[in-house]
Amino acid sequence: MKNEEKNRKQQLTSLPISINILKVALMVAGVYYLGVKFLFAILLWWAVRPLLRVFFLTLKILFWGVITLFILYAII
Repeated sequence: MKNEEKNRKQQLTSLPISINILKVALMVAGVYYLGVKFLFAILLWWAVRPLLRVFFLTLKILFWGVITLFILYAII
C-alpha cells in the first residue's frame, strides 16, 4: 500500500519536472534558432551593404549625368 502511494507521488512529482525540462529545452531551442537567424541577417546585411552603396552611387552618378546632359543640351 505504502509502495503504491510512493510510486503514485513519485509519478506525479516527476511529471511536472519533465514538463519544465521540456519548456526549458524549447526555450533554448527557440533562442538558438532566433539567434542564428539574427546572426545570418547581420552577416547578409554586412555582405550586401557595399553592393547597395555602389548601386546607389551609380544611380546618383547617372541622375546627375542626365541632368548635366539636359543642361548642356539647353545651352547648345
